[in-house]
Amino acid sequence: MILIRRFPRRWWIPGAAAIFGVAFLFEFLSPVVLDPIFNRFTPLPKGKLRSEVLELAHRSGVHVGQVYRVDASRRTTGANAYVNGIGATKRVVLYDNLIKDYKPAEVRSVVAHEL
Repeated sequence: MILIRRFPRRWWIPGAAAIFGVAFLFEFLSPVVLDPIFNRFTPLPKGKLRSEVLELAHRSGVHVGQVYRVDASRRTTGANAYVNGIGATKRVVLYDNLIKDYKPAEVRSVVAHEL
């Protein structure tokens, strides 16, 4: 209401800017503040799989700071991977089910789809 009173014809401009700012902040902080509340993330140890994931990201032009394994098996039998964060918080996350139940080539395919 304050925006509409202050900017009766163009209230949507500062409104859109505020929404964009909140969304950006949420996307930046989510991987390091919100996600750890609900899941346990451990850095993927140095090795072939981690190197392959980072190489895929590099070839795709996606800069990721780290590759993590999440304990998704507590809640699901599904296998997945995702990329989240912006800038310094950008990361690739692999479900532990994906690492445990699938061949490395299949894991690479899932990661490539996410990149």
